[in-house]
Amino acid sequence: MDESPFAAILGEFVSRLPGAIAAALVDAEGETVDYVGKYDVYELKVMAAHFRILLGTVGVLVATEGAPATLIVRGESRTVLGLMAKEGYAVVVVFRRRAGFARREIATLLLIKQLAKEADWAIESSPPWGAVEVHTDVRGRPLEIVFGGGSRTPVEVLGTFGTHGFRVRSDAGHEFCLVREPKNLWYADSELEPAALR
Repeated sequence: MDESPFAAILGEFVSRLPGAIAAALVDAEGETVDYVGKYDVYELKVMAAHFRILLGTVGVLVATEGAPATLIVRGESRTVLGLMAKEGYAVVVVFRRRAGFARREIATLLLIKQLAKEADWAIESSPPWGAVEVHTDVRGRPLEIVFGGGSRTPVEVLGTFGTHGFRVRSDAGHEFCLVREPKNLWYADSELEPAALR
């Protein structure tokens, strides 16, 4: 049986989060749309449904301008992350014991963007971030962007921000930001194509 587009998106997201072992996409009623990972399917679906209810309940209780975007529960054997998506949907991610919550903001933005595109959800503005492959020097600074098919574009580092962000320029003068998140995964603040960097 072929993997659904939602399962592929969830699978890519899980692979980008250190310690993540499974994820489920649920609707506003708590019904599982799709799931991935090495976890008991029934337990994952029940957990996802409960987390969707909790996300809604917390939103009512805190009565802020917007519903909470994230809910994290740490247990003795697992940690669970609930993320609100669009149109009442949520993504619930199960982590192994003691998995840390390293930077995941850009991976989450990319997840919501991919889900919105697949589900045809209306979003205010599409986050510009996209995943890229980057080769670095021995200090971990970007040297080049690598595209499918093997084409490469050298980049010059213009400056840094934080401990994992770089402002770079291609040979053609195109400037953009690169950010490294856990697992040595890189993101650019614009969707890059080889032709755009020449």
